[in-house]
Amino acid sequence: MKNIYSPNIDFDIYDCAEHGTTWSTFSKQDIIDHKIPFVDWFVCLVPEWTVGKNTWEELEHILKLHKDGLPVVISVFHPNECPQTDKTAVPEGKVTFDFIMEESKKILGNDKAQYWVDYKYGDKENLTKTLFDQFKTLYYTDKVFRIQRLDRFAKFGREIKAREIYFDPERASSINGFVENKYFPRKSVDGRIKSAIDEKLKFIILNGAPGSGKTRALYQLLAKPTQWALDNHKEYALGCLSNEKVIVVNNENVQQVYEFLKSEEEYDFSIEPSYEYYLVCDQLKNVFDNRLTNDDIYKFFDIVSRT
Repeated sequence: MKNIYSPNIDFDIYDCAEHGTTWSTFSKQDIIDHKIPFVDWFVCLVPEWTVGKNTWEELEHILKLHKDGLPVVISVFHPNECPQTDKTAVPEGKVTFDFIMEESKKILGNDKAQYWVDYKYGDKENLTKTLFDQFKTLYYTDKVFRIQRLDRFAKFGREIKAREIYFDPERASSINGFVENKYFPRKSVDGRIKSAIDEKLKFIILNGAPGSGKTRALYQLLAKPTQWALDNHKEYALGCLSNEKVIVVNNENVQQVYEFLKSEEEYDFSIEPSYEYYLVCDQLKNVFDNRLTNDDIYKFFDIVSRT
């Protein structure tokens, strides 16, 4: 569902019924598997002092997905001054809201991108107002949605295909001699890259003749290493960025990445997931000269050097 404030944010309100009944004809499992992983904002409504165990288990599943890297913001709405019976007499098949809070905090730790929201018990108008007030806070003040973060440009290194790295994607095709699972590391290239990464240098430039293997060496930093590489070439950096967040800067996104960095120089990077970001680019001169002015290029690298 597109919200009324921004066309860029998808959100879903989780329906605890056996089948989705809010605005969907999909089964509950379809919603969990295929809808929720792609929304920006997940809203769980806990309208009483207890909820069913299944509801908690499904919320727990989403919390764990988030902890493992799913870029969804989660809000749990619960009424204040909610009437309740003796807490020692929890109905069978139910869990208390206090239990949900305690278990959620164990999963999330100090993750400040998740929210607990109060509203007036039994007041639907107040719930509606609180819902949209919460959205405005998240979007305009906290700016926590993925579309508003650097993370929207990133993937884990292991998720990036060779064609995404090469300036000319056809160079990563088998017809041009590219073989995914065959790579022979060289101390003069891969060893020096490993040293540069270990030293945490801000910028690493691979320079060499056309066809000498610069881009392929870059790709091998990202790709999940084969067992052969792990067994025989531990001294190199093969796959060292496979579990890191990587932004491939190319003709299609360099302007967007630059505009984000420029507009967010005072950006609070603590709201980002707890990753370091690695920016990689093939044919650096071509990509930047094609899209940015000299002043913009200087500004781009100046911002990166300071963040």
